[in-house]
Amino acid sequence: MRSSVLFEMAVIENIEVRSHTHLQEGKAVSSDITNLWWQQNVKPRALCTIEPETAAENLLGLSKNYDAVFYEFFLTDLVGHQRIPVSPAEIIRCLDRFLGKILVSLSKDTLFVMTSDHGNFEDGANDKHTENPVPLIAFGEGAEFFYTIQSIDEVAQAVLNVFAASCKAQ
Repeated sequence: MRSSVLFEMAVIENIEVRSHTHLQEGKAVSSDITNLWWQQNVKPRALCTIEPETAAENLLGLSKNYDAVFYEFFLTDLVGHQRIPVSPAEIIRCLDRFLGKILVSLSKDTLFVMTSDHGNFEDGANDKHTENPVPLIAFGEGAEFFYTIQSIDEVAQAVLNVFAASCKAQ
């Protein structure tokens, strides 16, 4: 598998990337939410699988200790490109539980933003990227900076605007 842009940026900027040790301690969230990939691909079994709600609690815990936490979820991409045999319905159920826990448990002073870099999961007829609109959820303090976004190209600036506003408020 190729590494992601966020991973490459973290390496270049010498930002700590979480490992299986952090996952074992509940201080990270696997890119598949439940650690199932670790169970199926790492020998000996490095991690136990966890419930999506537990993964959400782990992510929320990280948000209390850092100004920004970036999390990448890959299953929709892998299924959309037909690289793994997981049903889209199974992924939606997992995401629903994960996001549901986050949205009901998020503290009022925390911003949650979720988006995608491209479509492909929604069209099982092929394994290519689509030009369909992708979801953007912004919930919590600072969500108003995302209300008028029309394109993925505008998300980074909105994040910077949130940080700038936060600095001014302090």
